[in-house]
Amino acid sequence: MGLAGGASGGDMLFHEVCEELNIPSHMYLVLPKNEYIKSSVADGGPEWIERFNRLYTKLKPKILSDSDRLPRWLRAKKNYDIWQRSNLWMLHNALAVSQDHLTLIALWNGATGDGPGGTEDMVTRAKDRGARFLHLDTTKLLD
Repeated sequence: MGLAGGASGGDMLFHEVCEELNIPSHMYLVLPKNEYIKSSVADGGPEWIERFNRLYTKLKPKILSDSDRLPRWLRAKKNYDIWQRSNLWMLHNALAVSQDHLTLIALWNGATGDGPGGTEDMVTRAKDRGARFLHLDTTKLLD
């Protein structure tokens, strides 16, 4: 089983490869469809929006929140935003399915410093919880 967001690029490629290999995948979105498209898909161009819409219809995603504001009980948490919340939500859902056979696959350039909610943060959190890490290095794959 695979689990990922729906952003243009790695997230959607992941779902499409799962589909080709007949591996069930689940799409997790931090925001409702239109807001998510604006924040994480549209900058990739119209082709990515079309791909997102197809996957959205097929996968019927789980949506974490109806706005980009954190719930009141999380607003005072320092250096915490919807993207970090989204990563933790997905990680905890994956851990609920399997703590012993969890692999984080990251299509990533390896750049550090993206802060809480970024790829480096997700990699660290997953590894800290015992996940195997598979790094698909874009600096090598996309040369």
